Amino acid sequence: MDIIPNIGIDSLTGCAPLSVQFYNFSIIDTGISAITWDFGDSTSSTTTNPIHIYQTTDTFSVSMVITDELGCTDSIFFTDTIIPTFPEIDVSTTDTLICLGNSMNIINNSTGIGLHHFWDFGDTSISTDASPQYSFSDSGEYNIKYILSDTNQCTDSITISQKVVVQAPVAYFTNSPLIDLCNGDTVIFTDSSYSNIVGWEWAFGNGDTAMQQNPTYHFDSLGTYDVRL
Repeated sequence: MDIIPNIGIDSLTGCAPLSVQFYNFSIIDTGISAITWDFGDSTSSTTTNPIHIYQTTDTFSVSMVITDELGCTDSIFFTDTIIPTFPEIDVSTTDTLICLGNSMNIINNSTGIGLHHFWDFGDTSISTDASPQYSFSDSGEYNIKYILSDTNQCTDSITISQKVVVQAPVAYFTNSPLIDLCNGDTVIFTDSSYSNIVGWEWAFGNGDTAMQQNPTYHFDSLGTYDVRL
């Protein structure tokens, strides 16, 4: 008695989780005693025409073993592979607070097959680069959306919330006395900078520094000093 194994499948690729219908088209002279499908993902079935769901993205090879009522067996390996796909987003940004005029740095390690990228920066600007370098033109808070799709049009998305863009600080200060100090005089430096300032660093032109907002300083030697904030 002859067994001519043959199988059919309704889909080779799609978005994971991927549901696949398998068909037994085998030609057999006697009745079928047993049938075993191996789905290539460490699972199997003894159903004649099973439906199997592939949960992960990978490449799977399918085989079937069929036994007739006389105990004769034959097997077949499906010549094509089943490839469920789904893009996996892995993105990060280096800064939550961005100075106006500076670029936002995006690190994109997303994976998938035939990826397409779409960024919406929340200010009507978009990009299709994988890791765009973007500079906001106005200060404010922005929700940045990223949509990732693959060759099967499977999509995933993420929103990076509340990227805060601030005006870069403008440094300005005054000092008293202004000029012509006498040896031993103490100078009072007053910070008049503006924007959202959280730190100060003064350099007094002689190697000394200070981190206060409004420091006082005594110069030990006569001379001309370039003070920087």
